[in-house]
Parts: sequence; C-alpha cells; structure tokens
Amino acid sequence: EIWKSHVISYFTPSDVLIFKQASRFGQEVTAGLLSGRIVAATNFEAYIFDTETNNLLHTLRGHRDFVLCCRFSKDGRRVMTGSTDRTAKIWESMTGRLLLTLRGHTSWVHACDFSPGGTLVVTASDDRTARLWNEKNGTSLLVLVHTSCVHGCAFSISNDGRRIITAGVDTKVCIWCADTGECQLTIEGEHTGTVKCCCFSHDDKYILTSSWDKTARIWSAINGDLITNLRHEDRVNSCAFSFDDKLIVTAENGTLLLVLEGHTNSVWGCAFSPDGRLIITAGSDQKARVFSAETGECQLIIEGEHTHAISCCCFSHDGKYILTSSIDTTTRIWNATDGTLIKTLKHEDLVYDCAFSFDDKLIVTACDDKTVRIWDTQSGQIKRTLAGHTDEVRSSCFSADGNRVISASDDQTSRIWDANTGEMLSEFSFNNGANSCDFTPHP
Repeated sequence: EIWKSHVISYFTPSDVLIFKQASRFGQEVTAGLLSGRIVAATNFEAYIFDTETNNLLHTLRGHRDFVLCCRFSKDGRRVMTGSTDRTAKIWESMTGRLLLTLRGHTSWVHACDFSPGGTLVVTASDDRTARLWNEKNGTSLLVLVHTSCVHGCAFSISNDGRRIITAGVDTKVCIWCADTGECQLTIEGEHTGTVKCCCFSHDDKYILTSSWDKTARIWSAINGDLITNLRHEDRVNSCAFSFDDKLIVTAENGTLLLVLEGHTNSVWGCAFSPDGRLIITAGSDQKARVFSAETGECQLIIEGEHTHAISCCCFSHDGKYILTSSIDTTTRIWNATDGTLIKTLKHEDLVYDCAFSFDDKLIVTACDDKTVRIWDTQSGQIKRTLAGHTDEVRSSCFSADGNRVISASDDQTSRIWDANTGEMLSEFSFNNGANSCDFTPHP
C-alpha cells in the first residue's frame, strides 16, 4: 500500500512485475541503485536480478540457515544479508563474491543496514541487541541493548549516518548516537505490538515504523512526537519512504477470509473465475471442486473421469468452461455450469499444467515428455508441439495477445515461443529447475 495522508494506491502481487517477483522469492526484497537491480532473499540464499531483463545475475550462497533480510549499500556496490544462522554477510554485488562474515550475535539476525558513507553497518537480532560494525574489517564497534528481540534497524541518511534507529518486540523505538552508543531518544507507549521495521526519512526529519499492532506510524525525529497513524487491516511487516519523502510504502500480512474444505487429499491447483465470484480447486483425490468465493460453499464437484491426481485447473476467460490436467495423461474440458465433460485431450505422458488463450480459442499444456502442446479448443486437435526442453515441462501459458507461449522446465530453463510458428524466441537459465511461469496480463 502506498500512502500520502491516505492510501492512494494498493498493489496486489500481480500488478507490478517487481512485486510479483518478490513474492515468489520470499523473505525480503530491496532495490539497488546501480542499473535497476533487486536483491531477494529466501531460504538459505539471496538472489540479485536485473529488473530490465529479469535475468538472475548472482546467487549469494554461504549462510547455513534461512536468510531473513538483505540490503544494498547506498552506492549499490555491496549487499548485506542477515540469517537465522546468527551471522550477517557482506557481498560484492557486481560479482556475488563473499567479502566478509560478521559474527557476534547469539541469535537470529532480523535486519541490517549500511551507513550512507559506506564505512559502518548495523544489524538487529533476537539476542536483544543491535550491533554496529566496521564495514571493512568486521570489527564490532558498539552493542545497542534492548529489553527484548530487535527486529528493525537503520541509519540516518542526510547526516552521514551519525544516528541509528532500532525497534523490536518490546514495542519501543530507540535512536542512538553512532559515535558513542548513547540512547538519545526513546519512543514508547503508542505501538502495542512488535515493531517490525523502522527507518528515517531521507531528510532525517521523520521516523517511520511498522508494527504487528496493524499500524504504521510517522514520528518527529527530533522529539519523538507522533505525527500520523496509518491504520491497516493486518500486521504490518515493513515500511519505507520514497526518495523524495512524499510517499510511504507498507507491506502487511494478508487476512484469512475463507478455508475451502472438502478435498480428501493434497490440493494441487486453484484458480478464480474471471468475475472473481468462484474458485476452482483440484488435487490428488482426482476431483475438482468449485466454491463460492464469498461464502466458501462448494457449488460443484467434478469427479469420475480423471483416474489420477489433477495437477492443474482453471476457468476459460468467458467463464463458460473449466480446464483440468492430470497425471493420468489427459487434459479435459468441462461445462462450468454443470460439470459435464465436453472433450478429452489425450497425451502420451503426464500433464502438469494447462491454460486457455485469452480468446479461449486455444489451449496450451505442459507435459512430462519434455514438450509443450497447443490445442484447438473447438476440435480438440493438436495444432502445434513445441519441442526443445531436455526435461519435464512444469508450467506454460499464453501471452495476452496469444502470439507467444512461455514454458518452465526441470531442465533449469524457461523459454518463450512463437505460438504461431513454434519457433523458440528466447531462453532464460536458472540454477535450479523452473516450476512456474507467467506473462504480465497486458499485451
């Protein structure tokens, strides 16, 4: 959510490519200042991407446990990561080379930041401390003590990082002198839950905090007076000012609305109907179920035809049909109103994914036999087979204009194809198998 004095924009993960990419890779994403790069942290690794090409530039490996935070230096030349392995690491962003490991925390490292001048770094930990380090040699310079776990930390920006802000589970926000470690200001009594993130505005006049009490708050950095309370519907995990300090972005937990029950085994696929009123789910119990998105009531059960797990399910864009693919080597088209079977598209091997083109005239399927197939919806006949992957194809879909198809494979590549000729147009390589792919929703 982006705020001025009120919410002016709300982004879902599919609205902007960088948000979508971030959501797939998990824990934290931060932007780099050099040539449009982002660093994203998930599991035991962090990844640096080029935002223009979406290419993976570097994989930062070396932590022995989950990476909880990542941050570019102000000049974009270095990256710092913090982990549940109780260390922080500094990397060269242009090469991915590990430069330094910071050891001293005795519990998880939740947050990290570089000073504007690039000579100091700060880390925040569950060991109830934030630590100030020499960025060049890793020497621990100061230990800033809270009464509980510290989840956020940041340097001031306009005065060369001479102040540090920290916050955490004790609901307090503290401002410290980076030279002496003296606590100059404590803000307390307003937040009623863990403060997950804190930062200075770029002119250092304001402080921004986000909390599990479902608020983000703006404070005076001079005296700690509360200026604005930005209320959310759920826990707020992170926050940041825009570079001109005119806007604020916050990220909150999603609110659980419904639990869709009825499947007797693993659920492998789900999708909304085009009008958002229905949800289809399918899985290893060989059934597809259609639920009301408003009440969670099951309105239709499709069963008795698939003989193995259903790997994927979706609605046509006009909402009239349902498409399912299965490990039983078939893809099937159904009437979305009553569940009547209309056509069966037979394959030679397992089918992992299926999708309609945006005009619903074509269907694309991703197969275990290393191919992608394009079918005519009306006749159920194969129009084109896209061959070239060297391992199972896990996912495929059409571009909005229907002229291209993207595929993702266990051969560690994703490929874009000309849907009319079958020619491969481009290929993207990864360090592991690619499990999912998608185009932006506009041509």
